[in-house]
Amino acid sequence: MLWLKVILTALIGAVIFFLDIKMQLGVAGGVPYVAFVLMGLRFENRYSGLYLGVIATVLTITGYFLSPTGGELWKVLLNRLYAGFAIWVVAFGVYYQKRALEKVKEYTRELNKSKDNLEQKIKERTRELVAALEHQKDLNDHKSRFVTIASHEFRTPLSTVLSSAALIDKYHEPDQREKREKHINRITLSVQNLVSILDDFLSLDKLEHGKQEVVKENFDLTALCTDVIEELNLIKRNNQKIHYTYSGPKDVKNLDKKLLRKVITNLLSNAIKYSGEGQVIEISTEAGSENVMLTVKDHGIGIPKEEQHHMWEQFYRASNVSNIQGTGLGLNITKRHVEMMGGSISFTSEVDKGSNFVVQLSQKGEW
Repeated sequence: MLWLKVILTALIGAVIFFLDIKMQLGVAGGVPYVAFVLMGLRFENRYSGLYLGVIATVLTITGYFLSPTGGELWKVLLNRLYAGFAIWVVAFGVYYQKRALEKVKEYTRELNKSKDNLEQKIKERTRELVAALEHQKDLNDHKSRFVTIASHEFRTPLSTVLSSAALIDKYHEPDQREKREKHINRITLSVQNLVSILDDFLSLDKLEHGKQEVVKENFDLTALCTDVIEELNLIKRNNQKIHYTYSGPKDVKNLDKKLLRKVITNLLSNAIKYSGEGQVIEISTEAGSENVMLTVKDHGIGIPKEEQHHMWEQFYRASNVSNIQGTGLGLNITKRHVEMMGGSISFTSEVDKGSNFVVQLSQKGEW
């Protein structure tokens, strides 16, 4: 502790001075004061040696006048000069040693700081590398899943097209018109499925590479919904019906018509795909002065509750749709399109009772 060092140094100085003034001038020397100055090594401040050198010099001179006389004059002066010289040699030695120690400590601190910075950079680079590897792994997984899904999903409709095309060629007679139309419808439906799959993959590619642009415009929302419904009539199951209702103004503003068309198409396509024959699919739009709400409801197979939190993930398909064609990309793309327009999408679902998807959009134009 500092106060102990101060007290000890003061006591040593007092003892040396007391002994000095008890000796004759020719006997007193510099060695005791040198020991006093060496106490500067016990202090952190590098100037402590110089301070003690000043005190030791003052005590030596004072001791010269207070100590008993004796000895020859030249011996006395030589003795005192030797004492002063020894004191300051030691004082400067202590000073430079302390300065060197401070530099060593400073270098040590800088080295430790550099070490810490290096360790931090290594950790950051390691995290970046791990993230990059994880990203690359995800890309590879996506590519593998893409190839698997694409080859599987393309094979079925293409096989249907080939088989139906081969069968149509056999039905030449007028009374076989119904059979020809049946296979033409199968070809049309298969081509629609292929187009839908390709649209999903192209949309995903645009989203992943930031190529999807958002274009605000004003348009007739009811006309857009009607057009989409007419297009999807080609892929409806037997006796399925799409019931459309709307409230509020027909025209909406500050929305992307193309993106909203894709959202409506994806939600309705899913409703058709996962609903049985003869079931009704409900779509409604409610436009206000600032917000738009789109709802698509079906009474199909529904989504298991324990799997619902996965439904926005890429390539994820619920366990109860394994026998139904699909890429597992539709809802992921739909959610990202809705969010690009500054909106939100949510759903409720129950197995064997259907699903209800709700899209909320703002017309304020503050995307």
